Amino acid sequence: MALRTLSGGPIQGRMMTFAPTALWLDPHVGDLVIGDGLGNYSVAECADLDAPIGIVRSVSPDSRTIGIEILGDDCIVRVPYDGVVGLGNHVRADHTAGAGYVEAGGAVGLIVGIDLVPGFVDVYCA
Repeated sequence: MALRTLSGGPIQGRMMTFAPTALWLDPHVGDLVIGDGLGNYSVAECADLDAPIGIVRSVSPDSRTIGIEILGDDCIVRVPYDGVVGLGNHVRADHTAGAGYVEAGGAVGLIVGIDLVPGFVDVYCA
């Protein structure tokens, strides 16, 4: 069972183990991911404007296995943002600012907190 923080902080979602796609050689904690569809339990790093399915929370020493927090299942994930965001906005990947950044205007989650930690938004995913 995932650790739950109920005092205004993030609520962690379900963690699953995946493999990065063969072309993704440098996964890092905090990168946003999409389903790859080319391999079993394989994910790819989000490109600009993608709707992420998860965020990397751990990487094995050989970078062949990554732990992904799935954006769903009533979790609240804290991610850095770029540009102008507002409470109630949905988010999408903003690869121009960095692999782990989000911006307003997507179809994932709902922003419920801005700058509780400076430079980060809290996104509720159902």
